[in-house]
Amino acid sequence: MGATGLLKFIKAIGDVGERAYDSSKGLLDQFNASNVPSIGDAPLSGAPMPANIPQRGLLNIGPNPDAEAAAIDYAQQSGIPYSPISQLNPVDAEFGALAAREYELMPHDPTNPFVADSYAQMKKELIGQYEAMLRQGIKPEFDTNPYPTSPYDALVDLIENKRLKVFPTNAGYGSADQAIDISQNPLLEVSPYMISGQPATYNDLFRAVHDFQGHSKSGAGFRAAGEDNAYLSHAGTMRGPARRALASETRGQNSLLNFGPDGSINRSAGIEDTIFADQKVGNLPNYITEKGTPELYARQKRFDDLRADNNTGLEGAIDDSGNLRIVHYSSRSIERIDPNRYGEAASGRTISERNRSTHPDFVNRSFFGIEGDDVVTPYRKENMLGNKKYETKIDAAQVYNVNTDPDGLWRAAEGDPTKAERNIYDAGYSGYHLTNKQIGKVAAIFDPLDVTKKLMIPLGGTGFAAFVGDKVMEENKKGLMDGPI
Repeated sequence: MGATGLLKFIKAIGDVGERAYDSSKGLLDQFNASNVPSIGDAPLSGAPMPANIPQRGLLNIGPNPDAEAAAIDYAQQSGIPYSPISQLNPVDAEFGALAAREYELMPHDPTNPFVADSYAQMKKELIGQYEAMLRQGIKPEFDTNPYPTSPYDALVDLIENKRLKVFPTNAGYGSADQAIDISQNPLLEVSPYMISGQPATYNDLFRAVHDFQGHSKSGAGFRAAGEDNAYLSHAGTMRGPARRALASETRGQNSLLNFGPDGSINRSAGIEDTIFADQKVGNLPNYITEKGTPELYARQKRFDDLRADNNTGLEGAIDDSGNLRIVHYSSRSIERIDPNRYGEAASGRTISERNRSTHPDFVNRSFFGIEGDDVVTPYRKENMLGNKKYETKIDAAQVYNVNTDPDGLWRAAEGDPTKAERNIYDAGYSGYHLTNKQIGKVAAIFDPLDVTKKLMIPLGGTGFAAFVGDKVMEENKKGLMDGPI
């Protein structure tokens, strides 16, 4: 098929972006891309280009240099490191389904101090990023029917005209039949800015900034893969609490839309037929927030290098996919190990533990042992724990090694274990592990995890008190814990 035939073939598909790209990728690989007009910088590897835009035809839309300049400008102004993505990833349906389920399970919890902090930080960063966008000459304006032909027209408009049409929040927000109370959503507060002469909410700023820093900066599309790549692009401008709010507002909602109960309909639906996710204010697990980010790739590379040298501290408990196998003991039957139940069992049996859990920096966690015949100093169950044994797993690179403290997160807390744990959590880790001389290898995990196996219970136990965070420094002083803290 020649170039003209290929153009007719792609146009006949009758769609834009990822669907046109996926259906014709084999042919596009053989096509001379120089015959297709281009705007912006060179498309990133994996970009679903050319886009087939009604009334325009095929067009290669690359990253917007204005958005890149704004991201660098904001990083310099805020001191937040900028970590751009270097490629666009294909659809990961398995992870999308997992993220969709976590968003469904995530409570609407705007008064939770950690949730409130994440949204407060996001609002602060939206202000800075909106200002950086304006400094690049971008002109946002409200429009109740923006870019009706194709969402890719927004990316073209930004590059060609430095203009961005924004659907106003007061014209539509969330699903039509949403029953949950969203009155406490911080993004619905009025911001200090006006758009088209009207007061703009923080959610209006977010819609503008996300199209700019998420889609336009990367050239990401607007279907399942594009939305997740847009999240990763925007996440590279945020850290800590703000990134968790961003993940809930983008990756969580979009995953439910594309991979939740209505996903099979939504993935091919037009905007008028799409069933949107309910709006919720909450925080997803860190392993959902961090998946695919440059920070996680760096952690995985570091872990793989240590693994090649048998120097992870977790030898004997890692599967072929790099997941850490961990066990949890309970007195009740469970299918999901939830850190928000902290304090209900052994973790809350002392006054000091209960007092520490009231600290504003305290991160809820579940405790696990790291067992296995090949594990050096494997966990030895304490007698006070229940007799039901459960196994689960998590990406080992997401579990911080306190004994070696590679990022200095524990040392930065200067002896305060509660602050150290908050540092680890805000850095995006799912938890941490260490070796305790009395009970062996243990882990504290901040994310909820589904049980993967129910196991036989070994007899006996050490009788040593349950490992809890407020004993870490004390035990280290007594020489009970290996490694520097």
